[in-house]
Order: sequence, then C-alpha cells, then structure tokens
Amino acid sequence: MINIPIYVDKEKLLEKPVIDDKKKKIRERCLNNYREVTRDEFVDILNSSLSFIPSKTKNKGNKNEDFLETRVIILDFDNTVKDENNNVVDLSKDDSRYVSIEKALSIDLVCNSAFAIQKSIRYSENLEKFKIVFILKEAITDYNEMKDVYNYLQEKIPWCDKSVASSNRMFFGGYKSDAVIIINEDNALDISENPIDFPMTCSKNCQSDSERKHELVNETDFVKLIKNKDKEEMKQWFIDCLFDSSEMSFKEIYERLLTIDMNKLLKSNKNLRCLFHDDHNPSADIFTGENGHSIFYCQSSNCGVSVDFIGVMKLILKKDSRVETFNWLLENLDLHPTHFQKLKEESKVLFDTLESMEDKLFRTIKNCLEEMRRVYDELLSGVNFFDDSKEGVTCILSGEQLAKKMSFYYGKESISSVGKWNKLLSFMTFIGLIKKLDDDDIPIDMLEYLNKQKKDKALCEKGENFVYKRSNVYLLDLFDATSMIKKLTEDITPLMEKFHFTYQHFSYAWVKMCFNEEEAKRVFPQNFRSELSKKKISILAEAHKILQGSSCKETYTVTEKELINTVCERSQNVGYNSVKNALIENRGYFVKQGFTLERASKDIKKLYNVKASSSFLIYLAKGAGIDEVIKELILSGAGLVPLYQYKSVRKDDGQRVRKRREPIVLP
Repeated sequence: MINIPIYVDKEKLLEKPVIDDKKKKIRERCLNNYREVTRDEFVDILNSSLSFIPSKTKNKGNKNEDFLETRVIILDFDNTVKDENNNVVDLSKDDSRYVSIEKALSIDLVCNSAFAIQKSIRYSENLEKFKIVFILKEAITDYNEMKDVYNYLQEKIPWCDKSVASSNRMFFGGYKSDAVIIINEDNALDISENPIDFPMTCSKNCQSDSERKHELVNETDFVKLIKNKDKEEMKQWFIDCLFDSSEMSFKEIYERLLTIDMNKLLKSNKNLRCLFHDDHNPSADIFTGENGHSIFYCQSSNCGVSVDFIGVMKLILKKDSRVETFNWLLENLDLHPTHFQKLKEESKVLFDTLESMEDKLFRTIKNCLEEMRRVYDELLSGVNFFDDSKEGVTCILSGEQLAKKMSFYYGKESISSVGKWNKLLSFMTFIGLIKKLDDDDIPIDMLEYLNKQKKDKALCEKGENFVYKRSNVYLLDLFDATSMIKKLTEDITPLMEKFHFTYQHFSYAWVKMCFNEEEAKRVFPQNFRSELSKKKISILAEAHKILQGSSCKETYTVTEKELINTVCERSQNVGYNSVKNALIENRGYFVKQGFTLERASKDIKKLYNVKASSSFLIYLAKGAGIDEVIKELILSGAGLVPLYQYKSVRKDDGQRVRKRREPIVLP
C-alpha cells in the first residue's frame, strides 16, 4: 500500500485567494494538519476543495533544505500567456498553445504514467485550468532530484506552467465536487524508466549526487575502444549501428543516437556487469524505454545508474556536458551532415582569404581576425542537439564558456576576460559573421533548456530570487565566402569608416545612437536596457546645439577640441574628461545627424583653410540650391554639409590626394 505524505487544510475554498496574507494563513493551516493517506484518500482530498501540500518537510519548514519526502508530482495548466506589456491574457481555444483536458489525455506520458487530472478552482468550460497529478512509484527524498523530475516532465509536456516546479508548495482546492478525472488507478511514475539527465554548468559545487558518484570502474573492450580514440576501429565496432546522417538535422541525429541498441555495442547478455561500480555480481541491464531510447540501468542499491547512450558515453569520456559528448560522437563517427560540412568549408575559405588581404582590412577586423577565427571554430565544434535546422548551425555559448575555451590558446588569464569574449561575439554579430537569436527565434525545447539552466545557476549560486541572463544562442548561416568578403569590404567597412568606428567604444548604446534601436537589439538581444546615461545624452544635446548654432552664424568649421571646450563652458558640474569621452565615443552620432567628419590631414587643412592640431574636424554648411547633390542632401533632412566639395585624384607619382573643387557659394 502506498502512503502519501501530505499537509491538508481543514477549510474548503470557494475561490482562489489573491491576497498574500490570506494565502499565508491557508498554508499555516495546512502545515498544522499532517497526514499520510492512501490513493483513495488522496482522491477524496483532490475532490474536496481543500488546499494541500503534497510533501513532508522538516519542522513544517518552507525552505528547500527543509524538504524531506514526496510521492506526488503535479503539473499545472492555466492556458494563459503574458503579452508584450507583461500582462496575463487568456489563450483562445484556437491557439496552438491552448491545452484542453482532452488534448492532455492524448499525450502518451500522461496516459501511461499520470494518475489523475484535477480541475482547478478557476476551471471553466471556456478556459480549462487543471492539474495533471503523478503518483511516484518510489518516494523522492532529495530536493534536487524532485526538481529534476519536474524539469524532465516540463520538457516532455512544455505547455504547463513552469513556475509550478516543486511539491513542497501549496496547491489550492479543486473545482466543486467533480474536480477529479481518474486516468488509471494503477498508474505510477517510475523515474528509473525515464532517464532524467539535465547537465547544467552552473558550478562544480552544484553537481548532482549521481554525477559525483558514477565513475567508470570496469574497462571492457568497448570502454578501451572509446579511450583509444581510433576512428576507423571505432566505426568498425559501430558498423551495425551507424546510419546516413548527410541530410539530417542535428536534432534528428541526436534522437537516432539515443535509439542505438546498446546490447549490440556492449556485446551484453542478461548477466551484464555494471561499468560504474565494482560489480562482482552482475546487476546491470539494458532495456528500451517507451520513447524507443536504449537505457543502461543498474539495479544495485550501491549504484542505481540509469542513463541513455549519450549518458553512458558522457561518463566514459568524463565530459562536462551532453553537448560535448554529442559533438565528440559527431566527429569520431563522421556523422556531421552535409550542410555543416559546407559551412565549415566556406568558413575556412573566408578566413584564409581575409588573412591574405590583411593589410587592406579595416583596422578592427584586422586586429581581431585571429581571435574571430578561433571563436568561429569553437562555435562549429559545439553544435547543439536541439538544432532542427538544415540551413545553418545553431550553437549555445556563453562568454564564460568561451573564455575557458580560449584559455587553451591565450593562457589562463583568458578565463577572467569574460567581457572581452562577449564583446568579440557581439562584434562578429555586428559585422554579419554570426547571428544572435532572440527568444522568439530559438527552438522551443532549446529555450526551455536554457531557461532551466539559467534558473538552476541562480539557485545554486545566488538564491532563487536572483536572475541570470541565459547563454546566448548563435546561428551560423550557410554563406558564400566570396559574397561575404564583398559585403565586408564594400558595405560594412565603408560604414565603419564613415562613423569613425573604434572597438573601444563599441556597445549597445553606440549601435543605437549611430544606427537605430532595432539594429542594437539585433547585436545585443539581451542587453536592450543598456542605454546612454542622462549625463551623456545632455552632453550630446548641447554639442548638437553648438554645431547648429555655428552653422547659423555662417561659421562652417569646428574642430573637435573647440567643440569639447565650448560644451564644457556651457555645461555646469560636468568635467572636461566626461565631455571629451562622451563626444569621442559618439562621433558616429554626429555623422548620422548629417555632419561630416574628416581627419585633419595636411591636405584637408589646406583645403579648408583651417589651422588645427586635433585629429578630427566637423565641417558645417547651410543653404539650399547650391548644387543638386547638396540640395538633395538638405531635402533629406541633413542640415549640415561640407563647406567645400573635393575629389580624390592620383598624382604622377601614383600618390592619391584630395583636390579642391570650386568652393560652395552660399546665398
């Protein structure tokens, strides 16, 4: 007989409370009434409109460390979403995200493993709110293990409310007296038959118990083969399990790998010694789960390992994650699809060509070229098994992960330079080598994985109220190297030169000021709150007034130094360095506004009859009807244009210089 530990309220609810104090009182009443009930008694509670906490805790505690035991897992379905203003709105029944009870009952995992469905207190025929209730075959006594079960079920049934993710929380009473639909009285969720393996990278201290205790012990012929890393020998061993992956997505390849018959690979029989503990009496077995995945399972109480094929390989290879393990298999079994191979070939041509024309490249691209190549190769070596595209490659990579990888090339100091590598990834996005994906563009199961990873990292390191940014997702599109080089040299480089781009000042705010908010969000999809300070905005506004005023006074040239000094004179409580930095960082902003910046070379000084030591000048002019080019410029909204026109000519000795045309005659 199953005894279910539970705290139960003694008062029925007719409606869901919204006031926190009332919720707190209900919870206190629950904690004062602990019971252990049978399945039938549990059904009575679900049908009684009584609130409950389906777990046992230490000293009636509410903290994670107080958790002792549960036999119940509950998934909540509200059929609501948040709109762009963060308001909760109801889904219509026509929406693909809407999950009816009928639809829920058609899910294999629900039909085969769930015990019952409870209609929630706010249930209606027009908006079905309900809970799917699982009774566990064996009790869970570890909080993290319970969380892993919730995460596993939420991954398999992604339409549920992800905020309901523990059994030591309070659940409100059900809908009237007919709240419960029994799916199958005999159903029980056996977590040993469902491999729950969520490799997180939060910190070494956050490793699960299973990850710490399962170490490779028995070196079978298969294990020795893997460790030898002989590709040809390995492919021969796998020959009956290999498949044509040329036209597959990485997600399809991953799923196919999970169905590999490990009995064949391990040459096992019914008496299989476990690989992961000192197993004198063979206690391991291999079975096929409901999803078709081959599962390695040890029945020994000293071990209890239950992992799929990727999990087995991860433990043998001692990899940090399933992603690393997956990429190792792709490489060593030659499973990369055709679209990946094409991308890798074109990227090699691209970087080889750029290196050959290094002296002609824009300074920032030239300075970062080696590092960009290494970063691109790292992205290619870490493709993700959630990637379902066949027209590009999707990778998950954080600045922290990249910094660790780059330490192999640039020393241990790279590990502490996370910001440097994040900036380089953003720059590569800016010039079009890679794409950062926003939440809306990320495959749903990949996004769920990332959000769980983010949440777990916060929980491990900072507490449940701390919010980390998720790891960025990058898309490497298939491209033609020749076209990419043409775009870089003919489109991107002239634009960077026009805006006097400096890598030092590259940021979300810079892209927004020089281009627009849409472009800034493309380059920095998770940093859209990073704006210019009010002080910098006021400095730029004052500088703009000064430049416009100079034009009105028919003073057609202003040096950057003059501009800085004038802003300082007019601005109170603003230091010289603050003004200088703000104006230098945002030179591109003035270009965008129609001003023309020119380096104060000897020829330029002569052309404009200007005496200046400053590196840059801002040239101004006003008027209409001067010539057709300038007229068009002014009509487009630019109020400032160069005083003189000039053209580039080549002298007899081959040197290119600027030659002054006739000066512009102002009305």
